[in-house]
Amino acid sequence: MLFKTNKLPVDTFNKDLIEKSLLWFQNKLGADFINSREYLIPKHLNFKYNNFDNDVAIRYFIDYICNYIQLDPSLIEYKIMINDLIIFSEGFVTEEDRRNSSSLICSQKENGKYEMAVYSESLKDFDLAFLKLCYGLIYIKLVSEEIFTFVNGFMINIAMVVFGFGIVVSNAAVRSKQWQGIAFYGWKLQRFGFINQRMYGYLLALLAEFKKEDWKEYLCADVLNYFKQSEDFIRQNDNDIFRLGNHGKVEVNDEEVFINKFFYENGMISSIARYKDGKYHGMMLFYHQNGKLWSERIYRNGIPYTVVSNYNSYSNPVEKGTLKKGNGSLYIYNVNGSLLRIEEYQNQQKIKDVTD
Repeated sequence: MLFKTNKLPVDTFNKDLIEKSLLWFQNKLGADFINSREYLIPKHLNFKYNNFDNDVAIRYFIDYICNYIQLDPSLIEYKIMINDLIIFSEGFVTEEDRRNSSSLICSQKENGKYEMAVYSESLKDFDLAFLKLCYGLIYIKLVSEEIFTFVNGFMINIAMVVFGFGIVVSNAAVRSKQWQGIAFYGWKLQRFGFINQRMYGYLLALLAEFKKEDWKEYLCADVLNYFKQSEDFIRQNDNDIFRLGNHGKVEVNDEEVFINKFFYENGMISSIARYKDGKYHGMMLFYHQNGKLWSERIYRNGIPYTVVSNYNSYSNPVEKGTLKKGNGSLYIYNVNGSLLRIEEYQNQQKIKDVTD
């Protein structure tokens, strides 16, 4: 009889990233903490309010989440923001853009309290508003306890799962949202966060095995399918997986796991970045909206160090400049393919910025 080997639903890059991210949190929080967390089950949740249409309701959910993650709710203040969109100057996110967007999540005030942004557009969607509160408050928890020193969306999403929101957030990771134009209407996918349903399936399967729990009846159909595939893969590939609790302290460097994947509105990846000490560090890849590679650059301490390639949306090479080891020019294009500006660097310091 032939036995079919189960195929892992994520690629090897994301498999390694998920396993090492869990080990990173185990090193920081302890295996006992991860094992002791109770997971929120959607059908068991009974909230006092069913919307976010007033200050009392918003405060109620802030207090609820704070108590759940063991964060002092008196440390939290919030302000309503009108615009829920961050418009970037280029087709990808720059280091400056990342710092600006980070400040919109929360900021620490002189009195020691944290002020977080609550966006008015998000409040119209209960699930999204709840998850965004979880996202911001978990980040504050990690910062206030000096576990995080800077914002990283991917690791905050992992932390949401580790802290017990995994079932709720995975079920809402990708949802259909109705839209209507002048002459057409239909549905489009709306993504929350930096992890897709395949990754949630594998992440939750690793945690369920570690915690000796079974969440299959609570997962939506897509996540459940990937969860089951991951369970089978884990059983069949015992020696090829870094598991929680099965090791001594496995050292995981920040730059191995502090990776962000940025997305366009159509769901395609716009860039993949690695970080060290809160700054871009190492190879960074940028993509066009059609999925074609746009540019490859090497960063050092948040500053472009070497440009490897530049391509247009048809995969044809375009002028990339001469930047190498911190010296030379860097050509930057906008989403339409026209030259946006030329940056000149000397000894890894930008000395000139010429707008086309």
